[in-house]
Amino acid sequence: MNNLIYFLNIIDSKFSDGSKLKYEEAIKVINAILSVTEEKTLKKETADLDNHAENTRYKEVLSKREMQVFGLVGRGFTTSVIAHQLNISNATVSTHRKNIIKKLSLKGQGKLQTVAFLYVKNEIRKA
Repeated sequence: MNNLIYFLNIIDSKFSDGSKLKYEEAIKVINAILSVTEEKTLKKETADLDNHAENTRYKEVLSKREMQVFGLVGRGFTTSVIAHQLNISNATVSTHRKNIIKKLSLKGQGKLQTVAFLYVKNEIRKA
């Protein structure tokens, strides 16, 4: 799943002409990459986490600020980028991450990134 975050960061960077992919387009690129790589392992993990993403009412469980952090984690941003974007300290972002993990009963930062990514992916599908 770390490959997904890597690809998101690359896709989020600007092209040489200054243009950027929209997140909807980025998701399509990532899905194409995923269909070619790590398909069997990822399918099982994604199916389990998709169920988790669909069955959890994140907005009812997490505070407004935690939802902001959760969404940015799902887009692959680092703690320092999230802190800068939300105008809060790195320590505050780390605290929000820990609280999100606890509230969603996740097992570590890797699962947080995966679930957050799937949440963002599902939100984009809904749009």
